Amino acid sequence: MKFTIAFTSLFLFASCAPSMNDTQQQVATDSVKAYELSKKAGDKTEICVKAGLVAEAYNQAHDETNYLSWK
Repeated sequence: MKFTIAFTSLFLFASCAPSMNDTQQQVATDSVKAYELSKKAGDKTEICVKAGLVAEAYNQAHDETNYLSWK
């Protein structure tokens, strides 16, 4: 019984992993769009904050190349 529950939990977690990565990439993409919008508005403080949010979104998505680029 315990084995079945553990196996089912592991299977559910593994099946959610790809969609979690997709979600994290979507958050990063949305963050870039928000940054671009802030850049058009011209408020330097907001631009800086949004750039930091983009970097963190890529960090959460484990996208080291883009993270280092935005950092």
